[in-house]
Amino acid sequence: MTTLLLLAIAMLVPALPGWLALRLCEGRSPVLHRTERIVWSMILGPSLCMLVTTMVFWTGLISLDLPGFLLPWTAVSVVLFLVAWKCGLLRKKPEGPVVLLHESCRLSRLQWTAVAVLMAWTAVKLGAGAFNLVSTPTYWDDSFNNWNMRGKIFFVTKDLLPDLHGETIQLSSSGGTSSYPPNVALTKAWMANLYGTWNDQFENSVHFVWFALLICAFFFTLRRFGGTALSLFGVYLLVSMPLMLLHGTNPYADVFVAMHLFVTVSCLLQMSLANDHSSFRRWCVLFGLSAALLTFTKNEGTALYLPLCMTAALWIVWRKIVRGMMTGRQALTFVLAGVAVFTGIASPWFLYKVINHLSFGNGKYLSDLSLSFHADALNAIVFQLTREANFLLLPFVLLVTAIAGWKRLLVLPYSILAFIGMVAGALQIGIFVFTALATEAVMQTGLARGMLHVSPLLLLLVILVWNDLWKRSA
Repeated sequence: MTTLLLLAIAMLVPALPGWLALRLCEGRSPVLHRTERIVWSMILGPSLCMLVTTMVFWTGLISLDLPGFLLPWTAVSVVLFLVAWKCGLLRKKPEGPVVLLHESCRLSRLQWTAVAVLMAWTAVKLGAGAFNLVSTPTYWDDSFNNWNMRGKIFFVTKDLLPDLHGETIQLSSSGGTSSYPPNVALTKAWMANLYGTWNDQFENSVHFVWFALLICAFFFTLRRFGGTALSLFGVYLLVSMPLMLLHGTNPYADVFVAMHLFVTVSCLLQMSLANDHSSFRRWCVLFGLSAALLTFTKNEGTALYLPLCMTAALWIVWRKIVRGMMTGRQALTFVLAGVAVFTGIASPWFLYKVINHLSFGNGKYLSDLSLSFHADALNAIVFQLTREANFLLLPFVLLVTAIAGWKRLLVLPYSILAFIGMVAGALQIGIFVFTALATEAVMQTGLARGMLHVSPLLLLLVILVWNDLWKRSA
């Protein structure tokens, strides 16, 4: 019971600055549902806090002990609280609750029973996965020698740049500063400081929390397009993907990236649907916040997903202007608000990487990747996507969806999901087939994890397209 209480504290304390930041982004007319805002604050808040910790540590003002984590977070929270109070966001109730979507149809008792059975089975799988996560010692690959090791080194040395005294264990291939964002490792160091010692069960439990947050974010986003039953069925499908369930209940960082990417794209979806300038501006600012923190997850967030999300955002703005929903000057004003938030949050991390000569690639400098065709990698990828059960029938159903609903894929908001999900997948396949990273594809250690990042987006696309086709045929 004490462990669960400490886990709640570990997640809620850094979520407070996230909640305040979200309220400031929304202003007096919130666009997030109350519960949805709590979920998003628990996703974005800790990442914001770990970024602040990294930057303050860089100045030499703190060490990575408990006060070193809490002091900068408290300062940020106080500043955000005072600004929110000054703007009247905390003294007055917001202008009415956010309505996600009214139920379009009523289900029979038998149908609700079927939904309940699926949810019960989903709960069983999640419970079994959570038990396995906290009861199995960390021993395998990156879960041991990357995320947990870095976090433990940060906790023991109280330093982001420890002197390892010639030991073979290193934080990077060069023995210096790692090019990877220290977000996940810092989170574990924070939890260890709170717990008082390093405990694998306690540290690993955060991965299940991240999985639960991804599930909640998926539910609320889908809830904006369909009824409760459809959203719950979507959750069942999400948890049913074997690789998603495996990673959600193992100490890897890819569900963490998928969670941040999903929230960022959710902002884009709502930007495309916004019918008034006020909502559009708020979603632009929320997109700036989530996109900035996406860059602090893994290097793929900056090198791969950020350019795609930025391109999609510009496409949305262009379509709004072409349709006469806003003028170019108005669009520029709204976009600059999001750019200001993005720049204010992401630029310190970019500056840190540039000054320390750190790579923006996935563990390797992008300029070091020579191009050549690797047929064995292509064969391995085709096998993974068609013969293995990583994502069950999602690749096949996605192909059928693209054929049956191709007109839907060309219009907003479906085109956003199709563009980011499919292009990101295609680019990853291209990287593994035409670069020296082909070895990872052959060994099946790279592509599947990369596809895991976009699989919630592709699943959402499939559900929305078929739901729309069903409504039109009814």
